Amino acid sequence: MASKVVTQLAFFRIRRMEYYRKNRDEKLQKQKEYYRRNRDLIKTKKRQDSKSATSKSDKYSINKAAAVPEPEHPHGVFNEDYQLNSEGYISCRPVVTSYQGPADASTTKLEDCAAAQHLDEHTALAARPVKDAELPFVDAFVAMSLSQDGESVEVRELMRRDDVTVDGLIRLFHYVSAVAGVNCFTEVINERSSPVALVPCNKLVTLRNVFSKEIVANGLSVPELPEPLCRIVRSAEQEFLSTDMDGFLTSGQLLSNPGLAIRDTAAVGVRCSDPRPEAKASLILTLFSVNMVDWTFFSRHFYTVLVNWMGSKSKLTDVVRVTSCGMTAQRALEQDIRTDCLRNALLPRRVEMCEQCGRRFEFNTYVFAEVNRYKHHVENHIRTCKVCGKEFPTATERKFHQRTHRQKFFKCQSETCNYVGTTEKALETHIKFLHTSAICDTCGKEFSSTNTLYAHRQSAHQERLLDQICEVCGRGFPNQSQLRKHVKRHQVQNSRVNLGMHERAEDYKFTCTMHDNCKKYFKTEKHLRQHYRNFEKRPFPERTQRQVRPDITNPPEPREIDMFPKQSRKEASESKKKERERTKQRQRAMMRNLKRQQYGAGGDDAGSDVDDEAMAAAAALVRQAAYQFENHHYVP
Repeated sequence: MASKVVTQLAFFRIRRMEYYRKNRDEKLQKQKEYYRRNRDLIKTKKRQDSKSATSKSDKYSINKAAAVPEPEHPHGVFNEDYQLNSEGYISCRPVVTSYQGPADASTTKLEDCAAAQHLDEHTALAARPVKDAELPFVDAFVAMSLSQDGESVEVRELMRRDDVTVDGLIRLFHYVSAVAGVNCFTEVINERSSPVALVPCNKLVTLRNVFSKEIVANGLSVPELPEPLCRIVRSAEQEFLSTDMDGFLTSGQLLSNPGLAIRDTAAVGVRCSDPRPEAKASLILTLFSVNMVDWTFFSRHFYTVLVNWMGSKSKLTDVVRVTSCGMTAQRALEQDIRTDCLRNALLPRRVEMCEQCGRRFEFNTYVFAEVNRYKHHVENHIRTCKVCGKEFPTATERKFHQRTHRQKFFKCQSETCNYVGTTEKALETHIKFLHTSAICDTCGKEFSSTNTLYAHRQSAHQERLLDQICEVCGRGFPNQSQLRKHVKRHQVQNSRVNLGMHERAEDYKFTCTMHDNCKKYFKTEKHLRQHYRNFEKRPFPERTQRQVRPDITNPPEPREIDMFPKQSRKEASESKKKERERTKQRQRAMMRNLKRQQYGAGGDDAGSDVDDEAMAAAAALVRQAAYQFENHHYVP
């Protein structure tokens, strides 16, 4: 009986294990989905159970041991009613200068502290920094400073959660920069924990590429930083309450000073309020002060509150970008990137060797074109698929084949095309430019693809700027592709481009008198005639540059040539007949000489084969001579 029970228990245990293994992945997926939906609630509950902001005996505690409900409206109310100036940004000067105090006053602190207005009786100040659990209850940023007698703290409200404005953000950034003692807004706005992405990380490499090209084009020099749109006013205060101080300052020691200027501010803090309706307690805590050695440690609390009030990081970034403070910080950051690009350009260029062919590459690591030239060369040697190991004749076919191993790929349906795209849009673009016939609107010529039509328009119907100059011979080309082909011809020893470089100036004996921007000088009268015929009724194209002209020190005197002699049609036909008769006579004389050489003086009885071959050769020469004469290629 006992053995039967043990067997049944073992059987049930095995069934449970199989069921667990079968449903384990599904349960894990459900748990992840539940955590994703309730992430904020779970974190808040853990924070409330494991931490308490202050002790139970704290009279002004905001987060007591008992659970405190979250605010009903955690996000702030942002006033989007702002206008840009004529230059496209919001200036900070009217906002900040109005809180500097009178120009003739030495300080903006209260003179008579006894007669000053105190804060609410339920408000207290703690010198300790703010904690993570207290950030959801922040309802205002405040500026603080010790009074002149050193017995009280003067407080000024900077911005409230229910009234978030662009002017308030500008004012807040200026006060924080003054207390932190930074030299520029880049250190505050572009701090490591800052959510304000004036230059996103994915665009940093693009800026390096653009700035590196500009620096090389300008002769390894960085342009000067433009005049800042706003300037930082440093705080003149030297000390504030120590963060190690125990206890609180009650409302009797907290004075309201709405005119506290930036230069007299010693600390920037937050005011936390109890969200419970029956509670009226408020606690002021410190974020930044002049006593802090490292202000960046608490900057994450500062930006967490701002993001909560604005609703998202992107919204905060968009607002900061249109302010003069944000534009000044962005310019300073771009100047730092330019300086880094200059330092990289002055370093020795990186050298890589191709392991397959041994070709040597030198490139700037910040320039895409130079780096990709090396990468593409290495990839062109790879002919084997990395997934299945199949061999291909070209690297392009191997690349297209590897895309077929993905979950989604889009293959061209053309039988003669091996293209495989990663997206449907890429395939549509491929079909549009390579497999769609197109007609030129200007001349009506039909082309097999849009790419061919574009090349036709560029070469036939648009004026091209020949700004790509060959360093060997100085000839201009419209693009880099034609320049590379031309440079390759220079590498051949007996190529025409090399022979033309060593021509003598006295070989050019003919001058064009019809145009001012053409090649001007020609070697033979035949070439000059052809030039006149091509551009008789239209001006010479402006796209031809002057560097293609021969370098003539003593140009020849212009010779007048009769390109189109005035003669009747009858005279022209008679001249053609005479020319044909002269050609036939020369051919008959050549045939007689040939027969005499092969058969002696009595060569008139030679075989008909020789006559047929000679007559065929003579007929070909006659046709060639007639064609040259009719098309003005023949020079008598």
